[in-house]
Amino acid sequence: MTAVDRALAQLSHSPLNRAEFISVTEAANILNRSIRTVRYWEKDGHMPPRKRFGKKLMYRRQDVEELAQLLGGHDA
Repeated sequence: MTAVDRALAQLSHSPLNRAEFISVTEAANILNRSIRTVRYWEKDGHMPPRKRFGKKLMYRRQDVEELAQLLGGHDA
């Protein structure tokens, strides 16, 4: 079991649900932007707060979907 798997497993025991979090790739798809753009936005602080699980950055799905609606991206 990797560090990411352990961290995500801990989420299942907390009020947070693993399904609430998505990867950078999934965020880019929802936002209808490239991964490179999402990374650039991360660096500039334009992305919603993220959580780190081991080496993996994850975003709350709801935050990304709300941003997508504001930007005119995919429907949530």
